[in-house]
Amino acid sequence: MNYLRFALGMLIGLGLSVMTLAQTNEEILKQADEARFIKANSHIFNFKVTQELFDSLTRTTTKTEAFLKVEEKKIAGDFRQRISFAAPESLKGTYYLMIGEEFLFWQPSLKTPDKEVPCKDEALKISGQQKLFGDASIGEAAGIEFDGKYEVKQRGEEKLNGKDTIKLTLIAKSKKLAYQNVLLWVDKKTFEPQRIDLFGFDTDNPIKRVTYNKYATFRDDRYAAQALVEDLVFKNQKTTLDLTEIKIESLPDAAFDPNTFCK
Repeated sequence: MNYLRFALGMLIGLGLSVMTLAQTNEEILKQADEARFIKANSHIFNFKVTQELFDSLTRTTTKTEAFLKVEEKKIAGDFRQRISFAAPESLKGTYYLMIGEEFLFWQPSLKTPDKEVPCKDEALKISGQQKLFGDASIGEAAGIEFDGKYEVKQRGEEKLNGKDTIKLTLIAKSKKLAYQNVLLWVDKKTFEPQRIDLFGFDTDNPIKRVTYNKYATFRDDRYAAQALVEDLVFKNQKTTLDLTEIKIESLPDAAFDPNTFCK
């Protein structure tokens, strides 16, 4: 009986290993995206963002909060995203627009006095590494996509926090992407991303780390419910993004048009 159990266990383990090996790099990247994002052509995500700053002198931690609305819609086959603030009051009226690899920023102080000007003529073009709130940049809030954006330079297996994971070394296909080099760990069975290390010009030392602490299900669709963003340069601070609400609704194209996204 013990031999049968051992043999069965070996067969199951072998089956999982073969299934994992059968997945191409491109399929793993696609599944890593599908595990984090819901499948809907027009929707809204509401986030609670909590920044924690640790003061090593006083040994105290200060917390500040913000609430984000991330709107997303597929237009002409590609997703566009608009991010705005529900709180704090000082950030209301601020908008970020993502179209492909282009990022636009607008706030009321940029408005041309006494004139009706297209948003794109007043907005600033920014990088995906631009801070949004706390340690979370535009890229992390909008969600870093892998499929079609990165290619796998190296692939291996590694234990991460007690889990069996596939470790992928990624390089960006476009120079416009905010992070040109990425390390990605995905769960070996589910392909759900567990951690992402993001690099600047120095490919040996990451500047950011995103850890996916929680996954949940919305209408049978898995998504990343909580992400922890750590600034690896300024080590005494971290930011948590909690996805608090998902709404499926038809959003107007004008909200994602460079000319009208700030209206």
